[in-house]
Amino acid sequence: MMKKHNLNAFFREYANFECEVRCFSDDLFKGNCSSCITTCCKAEICYESIESPFLSRLRKIFPPAVSFSETDGWLTESGCALKAGRPPVCHEFLCDTILDEQPTYLHKSVIMVLSKLMTYIGKNALGRRHLVEVMSEDRFYEINLSRMQNRLMDAKLALKEIQEFYAGRRLNSKAFVHLEKIRPI
Repeated sequence: MMKKHNLNAFFREYANFECEVRCFSDDLFKGNCSSCITTCCKAEICYESIESPFLSRLRKIFPPAVSFSETDGWLTESGCALKAGRPPVCHEFLCDTILDEQPTYLHKSVIMVLSKLMTYIGKNALGRRHLVEVMSEDRFYEINLSRMQNRLMDAKLALKEIQEFYAGRRLNSKAFVHLEKIRPI
């Protein structure tokens, strides 16, 4: 049986990584999102952060400064109030404007990998179920923690490559290996 402290340590590490991904994405897309007049966030999508025991657990690690709104979900004037515990679809969503403004196909491919990092980690956590779909905390102790930890490490390596690419470094063959574990380029 998996030890509770191992699972809690994984949840903390995942939450910290989600914060890192969010900060990088926010910086990368801030020009687009801050000037956009279309709201891509919907309260019905935000419900997953409450209904999923996994996302609820992450939300407790980094509690939002505001309460959930029936009309706006977690959306505030400055963006999403969740530091961690966002539904994977929130990380995956890239509007046409963001995609169209990428200078090359490679840039577009790299941000598509960025958008899949959080989804990748939780994939097949319990059989074919994503970690977000494990609807009972008792079942957390049945997940393949080793797989989740390995996927978290893969995602961390991919994020490092993405950050270095956007800092001006060219992608080498090792970088492509890390990125393609998350999503084919």
